[in-house]
Amino acid sequence: MYVKRRSPALVAKITSPPVVEGVSPRENTYLFGVQVFHDPAVECCTYYWSSEGRELSTEKIFSMWGYDLPSPGSNIIEVSVRDSAGNSAHDAITIRFPDNTPPTVEIDQPIDEATFTTEDMIQLSGTSFDPDNYPEFTLTDRSVNWRIDDGRLMHSLGHDPAPLYGLSVGKHTIRFEGYDGEARAADEVTVYVVNVEEAPPPPPPDPPPSEPGPNNLPQPIILQPANNQIFQADTYDSAKNQWYSAVTLIGAAFDVEDGALSGASLVWRSRLINGGPVQFLGTGESLTIKLFAPACYGHEYEITLTAKDSAGASKTFVIKVSINLFC
Repeated sequence: MYVKRRSPALVAKITSPPVVEGVSPRENTYLFGVQVFHDPAVECCTYYWSSEGRELSTEKIFSMWGYDLPSPGSNIIEVSVRDSAGNSAHDAITIRFPDNTPPTVEIDQPIDEATFTTEDMIQLSGTSFDPDNYPEFTLTDRSVNWRIDDGRLMHSLGHDPAPLYGLSVGKHTIRFEGYDGEARAADEVTVYVVNVEEAPPPPPPDPPPSEPGPNNLPQPIILQPANNQIFQADTYDSAKNQWYSAVTLIGAAFDVEDGALSGASLVWRSRLINGGPVQFLGTGESLTIKLFAPACYGHEYEITLTAKDSAGASKTFVIKVSINLFC
């Protein structure tokens, strides 16, 4: 008798990430998800993610930073899925991280080819980088050491050990080494030790800062209107019951210390030459004003542009213009 094989009631398949072979950095964030095929009449599902017996998540989709997984080598990521009817499914993938990344070390002090006397204390200082040592990313002080000349181990451990003292006259090699348990790294410098009387003279002191010179006055100029230009009052201002001409003022100023001046550094003023009060017109490189003709005859105005620099020094440029009203 033929018996038809029933399809499994629940199937789980991890969809991401793909198997990572040896070149994936541990700094990656991995997104894990599972595709589930189940009986639509049955409520789905609970999830249990794990790696080597350690729970990772109970969500259908979750993310994990590579540093949260064992390293180096292969890591098996498993998911168990169970529906409300008690059916279960399981899937697993393997994530492989690169083998150990060698550390690096660098000597910060002393600098290469430096010269010391027999009485000098030689400061030692180094840095290390270990990409596999999360979260410090450095070697521990017990994992680094210092050697001198023929490889003789100094009685100094750590990245910033006690200063080196008492070296003989001559050329010496200082070596800084690091070891992460699998790989070694090293950096070395050459130093020279001389007798005190042979030491090179110290470099001359830096010259004192020069005294600032006298501040230069800014140099303003009125570009428009021209000096002694004549305008006709051709527009009526009903509020003031006077005729006027709209005049555009354009100016500029340059200062040796500050460069081109603009904005509030440029101030425009005017006054009637026959004794009227000084009036503030505005600031900036350009503005348009109303030049009034109070009566039926020509009037002269004095227009000034004052430039002021950051040191408070100022200078004024002056022109005269006339406005006529034909009555």
